[in-house]
Amino acid sequence: MTETAITGQTTGPADDDSHPHPLRAAALVFGEGEGAGDLLEAFARRLMAQGVRVGGLVQRTEKTCGMRFLVDLESGARFPISQDLGKGSESCTIDVEGMAEATAVLRRALDDPPELLIVNKFGRLECEGEGLAAEALEAMAGGLAVLTTVDRKYLEAFEAVTGGLVARLAVDADALERWWRSPGSPDRRGK
Repeated sequence: MTETAITGQTTGPADDDSHPHPLRAAALVFGEGEGAGDLLEAFARRLMAQGVRVGGLVQRTEKTCGMRFLVDLESGARFPISQDLGKGSESCTIDVEGMAEATAVLRRALDDPPELLIVNKFGRLECEGEGLAAEALEAMAGGLAVLTTVDRKYLEAFEAVTGGLVARLAVDADALERWWRSPGSPDRRGK
C-alpha cells in the first residue's frame, strides 16, 4: 500500500471517489509520533462547532502522570483506561473496568446515532475482538458514519476484521475533510 498526496488515502481497490466505500467509515492510519488522536479530536470539535452532531470517544493522556482516559465527546465524562502497575511492570496497563464503562458511550450511539461516531482507536485489543471492537463494528455494519485511528502495525489485522471496507486516510486534516465531503461520504448537507 502507498500513501498518495492527491487523495490523502492509502491506495487500494476501493479508495477513489468513483468507487465509494460500502461502509461509511474511515480510519486515520498512523505511525509513531504522527498525532492521529489529536487530529481526530480537533476534527470532531470543529464539526461540532459547525452544528454537526458528533458522538463517541477520544483519548487523552494526563501529562503529569501519564494516565490515559477515554473522554465522551458529548458529555465530557472521563473513563480511566490505564492503571499504574508500578515501575518495572511488564503487564498490560489497560484498565478493563474503565474500558467496559466507556463502551456504554458507543452503545448509546447505536440507539441514538449521531451524524458521526468517533472511536478513538482500533488497537491491539480491538484487533483481538476486545476493547471497543464489538460496538465499533456494529456501528459500521449498521451504516453509521464512523471515524477511528489505526496504527500501521495493526493495519493488516484491522483490514481482516473490517473486510477492507473502511477508507484508509493519511493523518492529514485535508484528507479528513475530503473524506467527510466526498461522494458517498457521511456529510450530505453540503451537496
